[in-house]
Amino acid sequence: MTIKLKFLLSILFASASFQAWSAPAKSLSAEQMFQILASEISLQRGEASAAYQTYMSMARSLQDGALAQRAMEIAIAGNSPELALDAAKLWDEINSKDAKEILTTLFMLNQRWAESVKPAQAQLSQLKSIAAKEKLINSWRPLLARARDEEASLVAFFNILKASILQINDLDILYTYSLGAEKAKNYDEMEKTLRRIIQKKPDDKNALNALGYSFADRGIKLPEAVSLLKKAHELAPNDMFILDSLAWANFRLGKKSLAIEQLSKAFETKPEAEIGAHLGEALWSNQDRKGADQAWRKAESLDANNKTLKDTMARLWPDRVPSSSKNHLNYGMVVLLLRSAAKILRMVEAVHSLSAMKLKRMS
Repeated sequence: MTIKLKFLLSILFASASFQAWSAPAKSLSAEQMFQILASEISLQRGEASAAYQTYMSMARSLQDGALAQRAMEIAIAGNSPELALDAAKLWDEINSKDAKEILTTLFMLNQRWAESVKPAQAQLSQLKSIAAKEKLINSWRPLLARARDEEASLVAFFNILKASILQINDLDILYTYSLGAEKAKNYDEMEKTLRRIIQKKPDDKNALNALGYSFADRGIKLPEAVSLLKKAHELAPNDMFILDSLAWANFRLGKKSLAIEQLSKAFETKPEAEIGAHLGEALWSNQDRKGADQAWRKAESLDANNKTLKDTMARLWPDRVPSSSKNHLNYGMVVLLLRSAAKILRMVEAVHSLSAMKLKRMS
């Protein structure tokens, strides 16, 4: 005997505060119905793991997407994104059309950026209007901000949008796409996109800065780089990242004194590791090794893992001892001194005890 579960579960959900979900698409036996009802009761008792495993097992055996979806919802409610992703992948295997949207989001939440590309591309290809595509893309952008690996997330974003980018008009999306193109080392695409933004909005300081800095960092089109960055600096004179970019372009042009002056101001006003890396290199090239070392030490104290900082020091001073190693060495010396002091103290106490015993005997 088989019974459709939808009606029974609708009664159960009416009397409990469960999240709404789609009932299984297939008819269930009485035993299977009992398993699901037991799982929902387990949820009420706080036994989410057992309920999740039951739904996953039944989804696999019955090839029912709604059961996999329910397992995913339980995992999300339990703040278990990895388990939610497993359930979403199973749901996608069973019913790809319905699962694609949530699968993309879960890949991103789980920092599995490369795996998010195909389902995201599939989602975008199904949308007809530009407005709908831009809305979907903008729903992903906050997830990029939470990425542990910024480069991987931006490269994924670039790959997701490549086929659709000519249709996109949203300037924020275009700007993020250009950053992804740069991380993917597709500089032509980056330049083309940033010029498109500047054409639409000539006073976009971020686009002006990004394009100018990209030219300066690669040592190309330096006069244009300075022109772009001067305009950005005029628009935002208090933005030290833009001043850093302008200084870097001047450094590349050989204007070392001006670059050092600008970088010193930027680093003092906005202590950031990347600015410190640039200042150190400018000082180094000006034969000021002590000043370079001081700038790099300060930058290391801010972010010793900054890629620009590490790459700069490895290129210019490969045998330099990092600040972290010095600190470790100092800590080791302190430990040795403390141990020595403890030994001396014990020796003094022993001598004192012997002297006290001798005095007692003499008396």
